[in-house]
Amino acid sequence: MKRVKYVLFILIAIISGTGCKKFSELAADPNKPSQGTPSTIFTGVISQAFSFDPILGYEVRASQYLVSDNSQQSDQAYLWTTTDYWTYYDILRNVEQMRIEAERTKAPVYAAIAKFFKAWCFIELSKQVGDIPMSDALKGIEGNYAPVYDTQKDVFKNGLGLLEEANSDIAAVIQSNPNVVISGDIIYNGSALKWQKLINSYRLRVLIDLSKKSDDADLNVKGQFATVFNNPTQYPVFTSNDDGAIFYWYDKEGNRYPRYYVPTNMDYYRFGSTYMQYMTQFSDPRLLVVARITQNASDAGKLPGDFTAYDGISSGLSINDIYNQKDQASALNVDRYSTTTGEPMIIVGYPEFNFNIAEAINLGWVTGDANAYYQAGIRASMAFYQSTGGNISDAQINNYLSQAAVQYNGSLTQILIQKYLSFFNNSGWESFYNIQRTGVPVLAVGPGNGNGNKIPTRWMYPQTEYQYNATHVQEAIQRQFNGTDDRNGQLWMNQ
Repeated sequence: MKRVKYVLFILIAIISGTGCKKFSELAADPNKPSQGTPSTIFTGVISQAFSFDPILGYEVRASQYLVSDNSQQSDQAYLWTTTDYWTYYDILRNVEQMRIEAERTKAPVYAAIAKFFKAWCFIELSKQVGDIPMSDALKGIEGNYAPVYDTQKDVFKNGLGLLEEANSDIAAVIQSNPNVVISGDIIYNGSALKWQKLINSYRLRVLIDLSKKSDDADLNVKGQFATVFNNPTQYPVFTSNDDGAIFYWYDKEGNRYPRYYVPTNMDYYRFGSTYMQYMTQFSDPRLLVVARITQNASDAGKLPGDFTAYDGISSGLSINDIYNQKDQASALNVDRYSTTTGEPMIIVGYPEFNFNIAEAINLGWVTGDANAYYQAGIRASMAFYQSTGGNISDAQINNYLSQAAVQYNGSLTQILIQKYLSFFNNSGWESFYNIQRTGVPVLAVGPGNGNGNKIPTRWMYPQTEYQYNATHVQEAIQRQFNGTDDRNGQLWMNQ
């Protein structure tokens, strides 16, 4: 995987140009530009869209990879309310400005990528709350401050359409200029082909996210998946870890691993039993990279290479019980996660891509060797750890795959479990979405979870919508959840 610089906290402020030129415009303040360059806006869009701080954050606790043993660090109770609702629309405003500047400067590659980010923002937000303003959104300049809500189905349908257009548009750019280099690109160092691969690989993720709607004739989920999968020339996709959308951290101001500055906080987390049960059962060599042996195991004289020296704690326990039992559970590997460079952050990765293909074959959407993709997903995940300082040998990988419990036997559950294991500390909320969609793995419930011993299924709409767009948000709530806006409402995509 090629390392590229990640600029984490870049701030982009775009002020739209006005009509006829006046003297004041001729004497414009250079610190307040009326126009931007698509490349500069592009850098900011990437940073905004891909930097929701999924690193060892709440995402890993919600999917029960980790539990917190310190109440000051926030426990694992599923008591969330709203999400980063307005952040997505802030990103979308910058995406729209990038499109405008791309058209003004005749730089169509940025306009193509703008369609990808537009689809990304709308789809990812919809996966969290359900119906959202899409077709009527971002029209404040026209005086529309109360946009109508699109159904979740329409959000996905239109988002998939945008991804189709993005692929066609960027393909046209590459055809006309095979040597095109995209300035401002902090993910792929200017490669238009790799952005095209991301567009199509992300599209396959979205289609897998819609597996429960695979028989919807209007969406044509299975047909779309087959079209992309069976036409790699028209729809190039990931072929290695090097194609994945990955942030690398560097020991430079503003680019350091977000958790490095609080190494003591690493001791506030323990691995959850939901994740650890598979890692120890399979003697997974990735465990030796991410975790420390338990304190009890250390006291007993066990060594890091002994898989019996690792264990987890149920996320369903109360914070007090977790604290009292923390010595019997493994903590994070400080040497990996408390450094300035930490662990690279996968946004959309090659391991997930392979598991998505394996799942589609298993479901009968396309033909192919599900086992080959299943094994490729495992190998790609292991290779990621190898390339980022993890001491995993090829022999260990081969031994792992040779185990009877790991060898693919046609079970969809096997694919989903391995996909879950590969998602540790990467890909944001995608692991949680997969669990909601499939029920694999089964999450622990108990007094520590709050929420009436239920795992939430969505986030609620922000209070500002009730203040400024009450009619339309209430229409959306009534349409989806019989008038009740809470975290336990079932999204259309998972019904």
